[in-house]
Amino acid sequence: MEKEDGSRTLSNARVNNILWPLISIMIVAAEEFKFDYPFSRYRALKEQKADSSPMTLQEVKRFLDYV
Repeated sequence: MEKEDGSRTLSNARVNNILWPLISIMIVAAEEFKFDYPFSRYRALKEQKADSSPMTLQEVKRFLDYV
């Protein structure tokens, strides 16, 4: 599902955070009650790396001087 601007309503990280506890419960139930595990081939969705831009050494020095 997408928003009007074309962006997704749920990120891959959010989907993974919702699904993994449910999948864990299904694994335990499948082992205990001896049925075929339906998500055996499920893999987590790939998450985008955060775009980080750490401070330069000059910026760190300026910050520490100010603080």
